[in-house]
Amino acid sequence: MTGRTRPLGTIPGLLELAEAQHGAVARNQLRELGVTRSHVRSQFAAQRWQPVGPHVVALMTGPLDAEQRRWAGVLHTSPDGLLSDLTCLEVHGLTGWETGGIDVLLPHGRRTAPWNGVVLRRSRDIPAEDRCVRRGLRCTTPERAVLDAASRIGSPRAAAGLVLAVVQQRVTTVEAIGARLERDTSSRRNAATIRDALASAHAGADSLAEVDVMDLLHRAGLVRIRRQVLIRTPRGRRPVDVLVELPDGSLLAIEVDGVHHADPAVRAADAEKDAALLAAGIPVIRIPVQWLRSDPEAVLALLRQIAFGSAIAG
Repeated sequence: MTGRTRPLGTIPGLLELAEAQHGAVARNQLRELGVTRSHVRSQFAAQRWQPVGPHVVALMTGPLDAEQRRWAGVLHTSPDGLLSDLTCLEVHGLTGWETGGIDVLLPHGRRTAPWNGVVLRRSRDIPAEDRCVRRGLRCTTPERAVLDAASRIGSPRAAAGLVLAVVQQRVTTVEAIGARLERDTSSRRNAATIRDALASAHAGADSLAEVDVMDLLHRAGLVRIRRQVLIRTPRGRRPVDVLVELPDGSLLAIEVDGVHHADPAVRAADAEKDAALLAAGIPVIRIPVQWLRSDPEAVLALLRQIAFGSAIAG
């Protein structure tokens, strides 16, 4: 709240409601507390409150933060609206997939006034087991949310990336998503892609980039591959993204580096890890995600050179 809590305290129950809902309150909730339209208009005129769409009032002024916008979206579509898709996954803890809009799922046929910023999704099938409450917000379960979002994404590659991100960030599990997918009563867009991504996650891939590297390794003729392996080194155990047995029997660690590896602290940790692995007799190559995305054929050529060079040397 903005510090203007004293006027709210004069209306029994309003301060508690505002605090529970991050300052967003439905107009019907105000009426139930005895707040008249005239009182609301006077608060608008005094620039203490502001309207947020046709059904919600923010009991403060200024831009709404992400949590306040989520509350406004749920309240705008009361009593049936549920946060869904990527918005729901954000509430459940997913990062890196933020969108500007608020995704809300409604039963098919349920009418509500349009509001800029709220993306209305509709479904004929919203069973009780797909509903939950997180931080007070009505939501779909993370399993329903990831399946809905992955089904709506235009690119199958992006759909797979979303599924892997949800599993990697421990928003939910491969098993829970798979079980929810099997309960679908109708065909789902990108279903085959989702199943492939779940299989990759179950096999140990933490990201879509790792899946891409696995594909390139197979194309390079390297088939003895393990993912997410802990290696014993003289400086303790070290995890590696991919461990490859080369044709001569030697081992090679491959690390798939996202953009955060450019951070100096992460680079220092990477250097220490690489030195520890080398001390254990395992060299490391690092493949930046940017290089993998921009020139996968060059990455493939490098991997083939490693494979053939090792075979020739042996």
